[in-house]
Amino acid sequence: MSSSLYRFFLLQRSYKKFRRYRDIAGVLARHGFADVATRTGLSRLWKGVRRAVSLGRWQERATPSFGARLRAACEQLGPTFIKFGQVLANRPDLLPPEVIRELARLQDQVPPFPFEMVEAILAQELKQVPGDVFADIERQPLAAASIAQVHRARLISGEDVVVKVKRPGLEKVVRDDLAVLRDIAGYIEENFDGVEHMHPRQLVDEFARTFTQEMDLRNEVRNMERFAACLVGEPNVRIPRTFDDLCTENLIVMEFLKGTKVTAVTDWTIFPLSPKEISEIGTRLLLRSVFEFRFYHADPHPGNFLIAEDGKVCLLDFGMMGYISEARMEEMLSFMVALVSNDSGMLVDSLHEAGLVPASADIRSLRRDAEIMMDRFSTLSIGALRLDELIRTSVEVMYRHKVSLPSDLLMVGRALGTMEGLARQIYPEFEPLAAVQPYLISLFLNRALDPTQHSSQIVDVALDWLSFGRTFPKELSQLVRRVRDGDLTIKVEDENTLVAAHEKAASINRLAAAVLAGAGVAASMWMGGSDRFPEWLSSASLAASFLVALWVVLGIRKSGGM
Repeated sequence: MSSSLYRFFLLQRSYKKFRRYRDIAGVLARHGFADVATRTGLSRLWKGVRRAVSLGRWQERATPSFGARLRAACEQLGPTFIKFGQVLANRPDLLPPEVIRELARLQDQVPPFPFEMVEAILAQELKQVPGDVFADIERQPLAAASIAQVHRARLISGEDVVVKVKRPGLEKVVRDDLAVLRDIAGYIEENFDGVEHMHPRQLVDEFARTFTQEMDLRNEVRNMERFAACLVGEPNVRIPRTFDDLCTENLIVMEFLKGTKVTAVTDWTIFPLSPKEISEIGTRLLLRSVFEFRFYHADPHPGNFLIAEDGKVCLLDFGMMGYISEARMEEMLSFMVALVSNDSGMLVDSLHEAGLVPASADIRSLRRDAEIMMDRFSTLSIGALRLDELIRTSVEVMYRHKVSLPSDLLMVGRALGTMEGLARQIYPEFEPLAAVQPYLISLFLNRALDPTQHSSQIVDVALDWLSFGRTFPKELSQLVRRVRDGDLTIKVEDENTLVAAHEKAASINRLAAAVLAGAGVAASMWMGGSDRFPEWLSSASLAASFLVALWVVLGIRKSGGM
């Protein structure tokens, strides 16, 4: 295995990518993953890896936690791997809980780049001297992350703004790292057993798509504008206003919102809203984002929430947003309602109807495990129940039964869990189930009972029936003629052999009965919906067809073939 990977790396990759592989091998070895480096052949790419193995073994003894060493390796490997680790932290269906907890601690904080580079980027993007646009720009950044760093500034017109500048040379670094990740994912998928459910290539491709979008800062501007439009009716929530004429692919200029991080507030009496009200606003906003807007903030960590002086909740950083299709939202709503209603049967049914349960799954065993899980949580008081634990436990149950939960469902689960933790931090008496249960059940019932929600499905069904009504009489006539003339044969073949002849005959008999019984209903519906036939003829056709079907059924029963 190692020699084939070694040849693959040496023969098919450029020298620059070869150097990146070498760097990755060294980092893996230094953080106690020497077995990975040697097993895959990476250790053969650089003699220094062998020297790093001894340091890695020391690290493994000093920090035995696999998750902690993996987190440290991602942080050292840079922006792409930090972001990929954060994505994996949202996949409890792929990694054990202890690794998920460590990856969730990944900090997207890197050393800032020099202010002179900031000025050069501003001049290039604005096509003019920065001093003609900004009266002042603070040299010390407010924050420096893997994609961009942020500076406070003031426009010539006097508005206080925030300037977000993309890190120079980022595209090339990310492009090379994504190529490396794709190579590794492909190799794992082709050479390791038991990873089929993880879909390594698909996982990396999805990450590459979202990360590439996030690097284009114009997408963040569009996200902010779209989310602002969704906030009509939420008077206590604000997001920064952007200055579109100053925004580009590499630059965002937005309104500076003065406030205090929600977790740093020490005296709530100076604000018009209480911690309980803030918790309820945040939870309601997330639920509305997912189930009404279908466009939600996928990274609701404490640093992205400020409390303004007027008490309004200010949301920041819209680079990472989640999009949900209508169909997925319906599936997600059923899943969440089943969870908060403690209905194990509905939980399994919702997964089955969504096509997420594999054909090989033991449905009885899945239902039993779901019922045991629900029974465990049903004994807790509403205040003691933790929503994130309920979601995490349900994911673990699904994982045991090879149920492939979609990544957006897991992202929403993590967002809900993060929001719950934030709410409990500022208001320890917060009861998440009491906050989400009425909303979810009410929305579920309203959508189920509102015919306008199903208009598109009704139109599709009507069109199908119209097409069926036009073609069925002719097809039925041809089928009956073939049955009458003895020209109809049914070939039934299983994996090994043909079924017995008498089973064929029984199948034909059952088919004839089903066709004739269905013909009566279909013919009457077709004639009843046409102006060319009187109503009595439709009724007579229906009765006659049922009599014929009854005669055929009695004949089949008499022959013992049914």
